[in-house]
Amino acid sequence: MHEYPIRLSKWDSVKEVQDQFSGRFPFLRIQFFKNSNPGPGLNRPQVILYSPEKALNDINPNMTDEDLSIRGSMTVFELERQFSEKFGLSAQILRKSGNLWLDTTRTNFLTLKEQDDHGREISPDHLTNGANIRSSGHRRSYGQ
Repeated sequence: MHEYPIRLSKWDSVKEVQDQFSGRFPFLRIQFFKNSNPGPGLNRPQVILYSPEKALNDINPNMTDEDLSIRGSMTVFELERQFSEKFGLSAQILRKSGNLWLDTTRTNFLTLKEQDDHGREISPDHLTNGANIRSSGHRRSYGQ
């Protein structure tokens, strides 16, 4: 299986990382988030998405520049864990489904290649842009 090195610099924006990742897996998207305290009446934390303009250094000031080797044979869970362990970043992979982006939490045992292939199969127009996200969690944009 092919290996796709991505160089992460603490000065990179979220969008720069997203573009590198989606260039290799066009039917997948990566987002970075932080958990907040549960709101009134909620039992679980809300997930707050970082804006594409946010610099990685602003998310994790202790981050250092490092390469990340991504393989199509690695699972979504493995990739998300690597982002957490190597860079201190909470990442979530989404899969394209028509004109929606679906949260892959329930299918994180599938490989990146399997997820990307599935997105290609169910998105016959092969469009990779779209703003709609369907998720099982509470999400909102966090641009500070």
